[in-house]
Amino acid sequence: MVLERRRTIICKSSSATDHVPKPKTAQRYTDAISRSRRVFHSRRTLERQNQHEFDRESDTIVQADLIEISLVGDTVPSGDDSVVVDSSTELIEQLIESAKAGDLIPFQRICTRVMQCHLRLDAPGYMGWTAAHWAAREGHLHLLEHLTMLHANLDAVDRKGDTLLHKAAANGQPGVCEWLIERGFSVTLRNNNNLTPLDLAQEHIATARRGSAALRCEKILAAEYSEQMK
Repeated sequence: MVLERRRTIICKSSSATDHVPKPKTAQRYTDAISRSRRVFHSRRTLERQNQHEFDRESDTIVQADLIEISLVGDTVPSGDDSVVVDSSTELIEQLIESAKAGDLIPFQRICTRVMQCHLRLDAPGYMGWTAAHWAAREGHLHLLEHLTMLHANLDAVDRKGDTLLHKAAANGQPGVCEWLIERGFSVTLRNNNNLTPLDLAQEHIATARRGSAALRCEKILAAEYSEQMK
């Protein structure tokens, strides 16, 4: 009998591929994808931040534009009372300055704007002087006639109690004095210093000595004063 030697070959069943490192090409591909994702997210974040900043700046610009437009168009944004006060005061100052200057067309335009803004044509300025006070003082009879046509109040007095007739008399304006007397202004009415328009006219002659206009003004007032005192 012949005995044979048997050899047993034992094969390991574990997969060798589990421990084989990945090829470098595949690793680089994976890294590239990760970097691309990070760059994409970074760009999205930056875009959102930029859009937020842009929106905020746009809101600021639009708000500023609205305020500017409202001031030009005489429409004031609600809630901003300081702008309302400033605009009203400035408009009345323009009215008074126009009354001082005496040019009819600019005065008519500013009167229209004042009424459109629902402001009074007899609104007082410095020391309570109205546009009519200045028109009377400077002898701008055409402006007083325009104010009368607009039904403006001409009976306002300033802080010293002066009427329009006081102002005209104090500056020697005979034409205005005569026009005011015809419309019922009193020559005997006294201001806070107990002075009548005639008193102021006589003071003007004594101090200024402006000639015939002042003398004629005093003559008109004296005649009316005598008539009213009868």
